[in-house]
Amino acid sequence: MAFLLDTNVIIWLFEGRAGLSQKVKDRLLTGDEIGFISVLSGWEYEDKRKKRPAEYRLPFAEIIAEVPHIPLNLEFDVYRYAERLPLIHRDPFDRMLVAQAIHHDLEFIASDEAIHRYPVRIFW
Repeated sequence: MAFLLDTNVIIWLFEGRAGLSQKVKDRLLTGDEIGFISVLSGWEYEDKRKKRPAEYRLPFAEIIAEVPHIPLNLEFDVYRYAERLPLIHRDPFDRMLVAQAIHHDLEFIASDEAIHRYPVRIFW
């Protein structure tokens, strides 16, 4: 099953944070599957970096350089999935990532409990 990584999962993986469950680490680090990283995550990360440069020092390209992945661009039709989503989560980046996962039939690796309430397959 192919998967899409949430932005915070990418950051936690890069930082080696303990917040990732062993189940998620095993899946990401075994190399059996290559996940997708959305252009939206790059946009979200760089937005955070502008607001808090001391916390997010490295460019997104450096963060993902060591993470095997397939880049996922944003297609115009994804908005159709996003517009149908209930406003459970206030972050538009997260709602669009959920919409992308639904549109591409990907499992979404995300820790946020609010995201788990959306009609998307979650792996956590």
